[in-house]
Amino acid sequence: MENISENQSAKTSVKSRGEQSATTDKKKLKVLKTALKEERHAKEELINELQAIKNRNQELEKENDETNNKYLKLYDENDRL
Repeated sequence: MENISENQSAKTSVKSRGEQSATTDKKKLKVLKTALKEERHAKEELINELQAIKNRNQELEKENDETNNKYLKLYDENDRL
């Protein structure tokens, strides 16, 4: 009788450890999913910032080319005089 009780207790103990492990695993998965979601959001923000910087860089390059062309024309006119 006592032996049966010990076996049941051992089985219950193993089962509760398994349930605790499953609960812990679920919590870990939830934390990892949250972290992944945050990382994706941060990545998306960085991509948007990078795109804005690229656009601004193109605008500045265009302005620079226009300014260079303007001064080159002025130099050419000055040389003709």
